[in-house]
Amino acid sequence: MKKALFILTFLYSCLLFSQTNTFVYEMKYKPCQEKDSTKMQNMILDFSNSKSIFRSSKEKDSDSILAYTKKITNYPLGFDDQFYIIKDLSQKKVTKLIQNSTDTYTININESIDWKIDPEVVKIGDYSCQKAMGNYGGREWIAFFTSKISVLDGPYVFHGLPGLIVKLYDTNKQYDFSLIQVKKGNSDLYDVRNKKNLNISWNNLEKLSKQYYSDPYANMKPNSASNINRQVAFRDENGKVIEPDFKGWTKSKQNKIKSCNNPIEINHKINY
Repeated sequence: MKKALFILTFLYSCLLFSQTNTFVYEMKYKPCQEKDSTKMQNMILDFSNSKSIFRSSKEKDSDSILAYTKKITNYPLGFDDQFYIIKDLSQKKVTKLIQNSTDTYTININESIDWKIDPEVVKIGDYSCQKAMGNYGGREWIAFFTSKISVLDGPYVFHGLPGLIVKLYDTNKQYDFSLIQVKKGNSDLYDVRNKKNLNISWNNLEKLSKQYYSDPYANMKPNSASNINRQVAFRDENGKVIEPDFKGWTKSKQNKIKSCNNPIEINHKINY
């Protein structure tokens, strides 16, 4: 009887997580390492079978529009604050997607996480969670996972524990992920950006980032290659057309990039 009950529970679990399920995480992080400032946003982990996508709610909305209309609605500028991750756990493949304006790149994440599971168990929300420790991106991480949810995944690149990661933070407390909501049985991953993108290395990303840093408004200038035959009007916060101050804007942007340079992969930090 117990064996039959176990089999039924296992089959129900397999059926439940063969659908697309959504896990919402609250992400807190310090983009400026030397300043006492914290950003916070909700991030979404969509999981179906062995595949998942981790992105912001804005990026997911943009992906759903792209899936149905073939139109891109999200054009982030620069290379900072990029957290879009695609996983195919059956193939042991993790990919970071990076977008700068209309250009999209991918980086294969080959750094494995050697988890060390601790006997410590704590209650987080409705879940009994066990502690684990691992290293990634030049940081030491502490995770708490629950075996009550049979998804061996978690926020950002993190996965591989015997259950869903409910809480995750680095030991310097500059990045913190907390599960705040579980939605079951959603319809689609909207996996539309992981195609025909230029795959690059971390060294390539450094070159692109420094190129952007040297002239962050290059594509907006009248004589730029991407701006041929296209008139761009610059407006202030009241909608009034203004003359662009590229020199002043560039200096301000460069100061921001240099002062807020605390990537999650601190081992790939760029020295501008």
